[in-house]
Amino acid sequence: MTEAEWLAGRNVQEMNSYAQSTGTKRQLRLFNCACARLLLPVVESREDVHENPGVREALGRAEQFADRAVDVGTMTEWYDRVNETLGSFTPDERLCGSLLHKAYWVCALACWAGEDVPFDVWTYFELETGKEHAPLEMRQHLIPTYRDIFGNPFRPLAFAREWRTDTAVALARQMYESRDFSAMPILADALQDAGCDHEDILSHCRGDGPHVRGCWVVDLVLGKE
Repeated sequence: MTEAEWLAGRNVQEMNSYAQSTGTKRQLRLFNCACARLLLPVVESREDVHENPGVREALGRAEQFADRAVDVGTMTEWYDRVNETLGSFTPDERLCGSLLHKAYWVCALACWAGEDVPFDVWTYFELETGKEHAPLEMRQHLIPTYRDIFGNPFRPLAFAREWRTDTAVALARQMYESRDFSAMPILADALQDAGCDHEDILSHCRGDGPHVRGCWVVDLVLGKE
């Protein structure tokens, strides 16, 4: 994959493969969580069909696990809860790959606590292209989410310590913890006031997004791996 293809392309399979080969385990886990959160409306709208095992809470735990704030045993319990519901689907539902089944599958992937971090490229591809009638938000946000979490892997950049002011850190931490990234343009102003003139950083903060937990700029400000 070339830098131009990463920055402007639409090939989910190639982006997925490149992200898997270059991203950290934390980034891969948070990407899985971001995809699963886009599918929460599907999961939670069908509680009348399958008992919801607290998927929203499970994803919160998975995000904490990515940051090493939850141990493997606890995360495994949450994975088992989601996976039990996944196993409750009828053979016909599993065979035809219903949207609800795929949504639970993505949530289960996000909760996996093993050393290997699974990336289900085919499910993501089918959901992004609308083959299984995924929510519009999922189809619109999947590719930008790769770029939000993994940045530009072809050009890693150094983040100057003086840009990490109290204001910038406070803004980044608030967004990271709340998952509300509406203050990204304000973060850009704070970074610029601190002397940051890196166009990639500033334009990412002021762009349309979407932004998710694991956003590469927020991670740089917070000093995350």
